[in-house]
Amino acid sequence: MESIVLIIDSLVTGGAETTNIRLADMFLEAGFDVHIISIKDNKELHISKNIKVDTLAYKKRKKLFNHKYYSKLLENKLNQIKNKKLILGSLGLSHKLMNIIDKKFNFYYVLHGTTTKAKLDTKKGLSRLIKKNELENLYNNKNIICVSKGVEKDILSLNIKPKSIQTIYNPFNFTYIKELSEKNINIQLPEKYIVHVGRFAKVKRHDILIQSFSLLKDKTLKLVLVGDGEERKNIEELIKKLGLEKKIILLGFLENPYPIIKKAKLLVLSSENEGFGNVLIEAMILNTNVVSTNAPTGPSEILIDSLSENLAEVNNYKDLQMKINHALSNMNIINYPISQYKEEVIQKEYFNLFE
Repeated sequence: MESIVLIIDSLVTGGAETTNIRLADMFLEAGFDVHIISIKDNKELHISKNIKVDTLAYKKRKKLFNHKYYSKLLENKLNQIKNKKLILGSLGLSHKLMNIIDKKFNFYYVLHGTTTKAKLDTKKGLSRLIKKNELENLYNNKNIICVSKGVEKDILSLNIKPKSIQTIYNPFNFTYIKELSEKNINIQLPEKYIVHVGRFAKVKRHDILIQSFSLLKDKTLKLVLVGDGEERKNIEELIKKLGLEKKIILLGFLENPYPIIKKAKLLVLSSENEGFGNVLIEAMILNTNVVSTNAPTGPSEILIDSLSENLAEVNNYKDLQMKINHALSNMNIINYPISQYKEEVIQKEYFNLFE
């Protein structure tokens, strides 16, 4: 049986990690032997028992050749897998280890976010120059897959000449998402609410969303936050400071958020940076209207034509509030232009890599 290998930093509850599980399921259904190699031994996501999962159990060490040591472990793991048809690697640590052994395998480096913004925006002077040179050495003459056109444009802003580069959007199993949305959940939901689904991280800008929510016209509306993470304490403190304890509901991380998304009046994404924006597509599959900040890079590719009216300025809570109010007052059913994200469409694009 032919094999497909997915390499990723870890299997925690993030967008890139969830997308890799979806890809694994997609390849498994297509009849491939699917392997996931997680660099770190962190696993929070549910994975089919038919997918073979292995780990390098990576640990930061003070050894001079730490990356070389783990790249050798990765090489050994890959050599044990027979009939490899495709090897996809996601996220920074995976890419660094792959780069060391790149000449031995036909790797595809998958980019899930804007690399230059994430790695260079906070740096200045010599440190920025060193990091830029490091990124150019890492991605030059490589096979690169980007999850959005914006991500592709971003990586090409570096002084690199990829071996190949293309955008392949993340896959979505429309039928499965709709089935999950019909499941009964033991959660008491308010009658009217808007929802945000995403990890509690600074980049998601829950503070902007909460400030926007406090200004909305409809005071009967509640805000439901699905997710968890390092920013939870700060989020709770802001809710208390604004006196919104009875208006905002924190549900924590949920394996199946789709029943909550389906019943929401609106799904809002408030990020300052998004490689793609999976949750926007998921909401649109369930016919739930969406509002998003115009974060680089995915939202503007998803919310096109008349839906672009639902894009708010990044980090501007007043503009986000206006866009939310507008969307709530225009609740017409929309035929969302999302067929290009269907799993069967994306599957063909991946198969074109080796056919």
